[in-house]
Amino acid sequence: MELVLNGTVDATINADTSVQDYLNTTGEKNLKVAAQLDDITTYAIPVRKGNITLRDAINKALQELRDDGTLAELSTKYFGADLTNQ
Repeated sequence: MELVLNGTVDATINADTSVQDYLNTTGEKNLKVAAQLDDITTYAIPVRKGNITLRDAINKALQELRDDGTLAELSTKYFGADLTNQ
């Protein structure tokens, strides 16, 4: 994004989380998102194959954090936008 700001390049392609983190961290106001894809980047938490107990505990905790709004709050805090329901 620095290259866009200093005129070295016209645009850059980044994940939404990276862009939001950059804008939230730097407070930069001179950049804009020119286009967004409808594709969603999914993330995974690796768990040893067969460890269903841990997998289920992680999924349950994530669902509880989603349901009570904690994930949205953390997303807004660290990325400047709620990226959890995209």
